[in-house]
Amino acid sequence: MEFGLKDLLYIISIVVSALISFLGTRHGIKEYVRDKHDDLKDQIYDLKIKLQEHKAKDDLQQQVIEQIGKQMNELIPKLISQLEDKKVRK
Repeated sequence: MEFGLKDLLYIISIVVSALISFLGTRHGIKEYVRDKHDDLKDQIYDLKIKLQEHKAKDDLQQQVIEQIGKQMNELIPKLISQLEDKKVRK
């Protein structure tokens, strides 16, 4: 089997174009993965910030609930005693 110069150039051009396509695709995939990674990191960071904000709000709500509970524990016995006093007076 003899290959002429034309055939060799044709085969070489096919191999070179396949190699260039492979390297170009590989580079494109690397850029895509890098961009996706950066986007996901940003989203995770934003979600962490939102989570911290929600935790802070939950903590504040819990403190308010505890304060109201303490006030109710103090006021309810006073209210009951006042109601009993009014019943006795009538």
